[in-house]
Order: sequence, then C-alpha cells, then structure tokens
Amino acid sequence: IHNDTSVVIPLGDEDYRDRLRTRRRLRRRSSRIPSNIHIAEEGEPVRILGAFFGHKISEENVWEPVIKKIDATLERWSRNHPTIRGLVMGNNTMIGGYTQYLTRVQGMPTSIAKSIRKKTDDFVYAKHGETKSNTIAMDVLFNDKDEGGLGLLDMEARNEAIDIMRLRTYLLPPEERPIWCKLADALLARSAVAKFRNVGTKALINPLTQNWRVNLSSEDLPASLKRMMRVAYKHNAAPTAVGASHELKCQMPLWYH
Repeated sequence: IHNDTSVVIPLGDEDYRDRLRTRRRLRRRSSRIPSNIHIAEEGEPVRILGAFFGHKISEENVWEPVIKKIDATLERWSRNHPTIRGLVMGNNTMIGGYTQYLTRVQGMPTSIAKSIRKKTDDFVYAKHGETKSNTIAMDVLFNDKDEGGLGLLDMEARNEAIDIMRLRTYLLPPEERPIWCKLADALLARSAVAKFRNVGTKALINPLTQNWRVNLSSEDLPASLKRMMRVAYKHNAAPTAVGASHELKCQMPLWYH
C-alpha cells in the first residue's frame, strides 16, 4: 500500500463515520490508522478508476474539473477561427471525448448537461458570450449531413444511449449479469411504489420481468438507477421471450408476472 496516496472512505452510518475520523480506528480495539493515510471527509469525492465515491458528494463538484478543461480547450480551438464544420468537429471530439467516460461511470447531472449545451451553442455559432439568435437551429445541426445537418453531437441523446446500454446489461441472463445488477435488484425492490410492497421485497425480483413499478423519487435510489429506470419506462423496455421453454417459464417470478 502506498500510504501517502491511500485514502480511507468511511462506510456505515453518520455516527460511525464521525468516530472513525476522530479516533482513526475501524473498531474500538483495532489498530490505529496511520496519520499519513487520509480519511475522506463528508462531501469529499475520492477518485477510483475515473469514478468518484464518497458520502454527500456534490455531482457538480465532480464535474467541475471537466468543465474547466472543456472551457480551456474550446477557447484555444476558437482562436484559429475555424469554419462551422471545424467547430462541429472540435465540439464532437473535445466535449464528446471529455465527457463520455465520466458520464458512463458517474452520470451527468441535468444542470451539467444544460451547461454543456449552452457551451456548445456558444462555441459552434461563435457567439463569444454574446446573446443572439442562431441562424440555423441547433436541432438541425444534430441531423446527419444527408438530412441537412452536420452531425453535431446531441449530448442528451448520447447520455440516454449510455443509460440504455446500462439497462441492456441489467437485463442480461442471470449467468451473465455483473455483480452490480444484484445490488440494483435489492435497491430497486426497496424503492418500489408503496402498493407493491405487500408481498415483501424478496418477491420483488425485477421490475422489468415483473409488472411492479419503481418510485423514481425515492431518496434510497441512486441517480444512476433512476436514470436507467426512467429510460426503461420511456421506451417501454422489457425482455421478450420467443419460444420460451417450460424450464424458463418455471423460473419466472410467482408474483407480479
């Protein structure tokens, strides 16, 4: 372990997390955590493999370095006064490249998506911060060249596609599902709409193979799962069995199928 770069993220309830930071011990009789190992504070994001973790972290703060990088890069690119095709290419390459991975692992808050759309509008139309109308609507530029557009990156559509791919993974056969899907099952069951809880959370196996619904306003449901279920409901996503075998039918949930 590289102690100088190691960070401990406290887990458990708030009282335990506070005690851990104060006493620097996992338990009463456990060894003391060395002073050169940092213990993350509340609201402090800790980066692990490109994603950020922690308690009460601000999504906007997580995205702040990316936004600054976008601003600096777009400013440099615009100095050469490129054509609108060059501006579109720069936007797609830089904004698309800078945001795709973090959106996949962290999700993009609505406020950040709106901010980036405004930056795209300002950059592509070379407004330089001025408030003026666009000669061509941005929605037109989103279209392919064959449809009169320039293939400008549609950030909202790209983000929705990322959520759809997460949904696709969630709906994989049991033997192919990653571990996070099992955790998602439990969190979704805990966040079921009240009228579906009468049989207990153990009977709520999967909201897309059963017909119970998830409360998307639940505070217990992570933002990533809210986005996944929102896009699932938007597109009426559900697994479709073609020629289901008797064994498969017997594996279907007993309740709400």
